[in-house]
Amino acid sequence: MIDKHSAKDQNPSSIINYNTLSDDALVEDKAKDKEAEFMPFEGAESESPDAGKSLDVIHEKRYKRAATRAALIDATQSLIMEQGKEKTTIQDITLCANVCSGTFYNYFESKHKVFEAIAEGMLADFIKELDSIRAPLTDPAMIVAVTLNHCFERAQNHETWNRFLSVTCLSDKYFLHQDADQCYQDIERGVAAGRFKVENIPFTQSLILAMVQHTNREIRLGNLETQTIDDATRAILKMLGISDVIARALTQPARPPIAVPKRNQTETPPASAEDDNSPRMLQPISDKARIIS
Repeated sequence: MIDKHSAKDQNPSSIINYNTLSDDALVEDKAKDKEAEFMPFEGAESESPDAGKSLDVIHEKRYKRAATRAALIDATQSLIMEQGKEKTTIQDITLCANVCSGTFYNYFESKHKVFEAIAEGMLADFIKELDSIRAPLTDPAMIVAVTLNHCFERAQNHETWNRFLSVTCLSDKYFLHQDADQCYQDIERGVAAGRFKVENIPFTQSLILAMVQHTNREIRLGNLETQTIDDATRAILKMLGISDVIARALTQPARPPIAVPKRNQTETPPASAEDDNSPRMLQPISDKARIIS
């Protein structure tokens, strides 16, 4: 005998809906749905010979879009460096880039967004330049010293970058610095090698980047001299646990080696046979005395 319970005492998931399809019908419907997933849409062929051509069209469109964006960036940079940002209009930019006036807003919301794109591109070029300088180095302390020196040196002497920031009035968040992840890896590598003594790597990373940003700003404003820049580099190295003596050695400019003359180069070369007819110099009296004696 089957014991019947009220509906409120039963688990809703256990209640069988007798109005649903049978198991055979469900299996058949699922098979049809599975088959429909692999059926081509209406008007399409299973193997279209134009698939390769469609892919080429997509690549061509992407290439044209990237080329148009680059043309707008180059035109903006050229115009603002020549006549300033206030006198440079969007119509000027599109005319210089040889595109339609409405095309600008398909890529950038405003002129300020183009300025940011220009700064990011110049920063990317700086990072590539920095990576090429760092490539042959192996000592963690030397890598950090060279990295800081290059950041500060370019902040001082990169005329295009400094003038661009002055013209566009971009915020101080744009400054010449290494990649943040690379900075973290430099500290981590130095700690693992026993070269650095750092307890909190993330905090030290943020502190170094903040010091580089502040130093770059002061350099751009003309408030720091070369000696002060070397002091900033030494301070960061000492913060990483490098001794003052080694920090000073790492920040000293490289000097060309001094050529030491060989001993035979200081001696007077013997007279050759061709000099027999040349006028003879008078010998010292002491030498004459020795010859007579």
